[in-house]
Amino acid sequence: MLTSLKQIYIMLEDINRKIDDDSKDNLLRTFLNEPIFGKILRKVLEYLTNDELQFKIKRVNFCTYFEDKVAAEHQNTDSIFEMLDYINSKSDDMSEDEKSFLDKISSSDPETVEVVTRILNKEAGCGITNNKIIEILNEPLHEET
Repeated sequence: MLTSLKQIYIMLEDINRKIDDDSKDNLLRTFLNEPIFGKILRKVLEYLTNDELQFKIKRVNFCTYFEDKVAAEHQNTDSIFEMLDYINSKSDDMSEDEKSFLDKISSSDPETVEVVTRILNKEAGCGITNNKIIEILNEPLHEET
């Protein structure tokens, strides 16, 4: 279980640094086939591009210090996605405690906070449109030999 989305942030930034669209698209494909982080990158991009997922908030805040043992125990990517699913399923607005909990479990590092904020805003920040990301996600996986 990953505790951070820092590597996903680095991947998205690496894609953004590419100059032409084909290079960006090909690097995204390469990252999606990466054996360790490819699956979590795919999950981030699926949450980010799925219009049916609505999160009712636009950002999370980085918490440098907090005394919440439950949040500290859930400071990992699985819990972040579980919380995003919970937020999406709510019919009413989030409580301050719920917002604070998402802040805390996303605060393993500033890069994780940034990736979660990008998910909330439906913006990958990598220079590839969401429609193109969906197209790439729907391509058959290619195993490298």
